[in-house]
Amino acid sequence: SESPSGTIVGQVAARETVMGSESPRAILMSPIWAELWNGAVQRGLDVYFNRYRNVIARNPEAYDEIAGWAYRDAAGSVISEMQLSLGEAFGDWVSEVTDEGAFEFTGVPLGDYRVVVVADFEGRTLIWAEAVTVRGSIPQLIEVQNIF
Repeated sequence: SESPSGTIVGQVAARETVMGSESPRAILMSPIWAELWNGAVQRGLDVYFNRYRNVIARNPEAYDEIAGWAYRDAAGSVISEMQLSLGEAFGDWVSEVTDEGAFEFTGVPLGDYRVVVVADFEGRTLIWAEAVTVRGSIPQLIEVQNIF
C-alpha cells in the first residue's frame, strides 16, 4: 500500500513581483535539504557580516542587501545540490509558479518541509520561504513570505 501523503497549495506574498519575474519556481525541501539550506544561510551570513561589518556599522541600511546575498547564495547552492543528488526526481520537488503567484505540490509524504520560491526580477534574484508541515490528506494552504 502507498504511504499517506498530502498536498501543499501555496501563494506567494507580493505576487505583483512574481508576475513581473522570469520563470519563478517553488522548490519543496525535505528536512535534510531544509537543514542544508539553514546551514548555508548561516554560514553565508557569518562570512558576509564578518567581511562587511565596517560597512554595516557606517550604513545600517546595507544589512538587508548583504543578508540577501547569503540567502541567494544558499538558494543557489542547495538547489544545485538537490539537482545533482536527485537527478530526474528533482522535478518532483519543483513547481512552476503561475502569474498569479500560485503553486502546488501533490503526493507529498507526511512530514515537515520548507518551501523556497526563487524568481529573477529586474536583474535580481528574489527569495521567498516558508515552513510547512503535511499532516494528512487535507491540503495545507500556505502563503510564502518574501525574504530578499
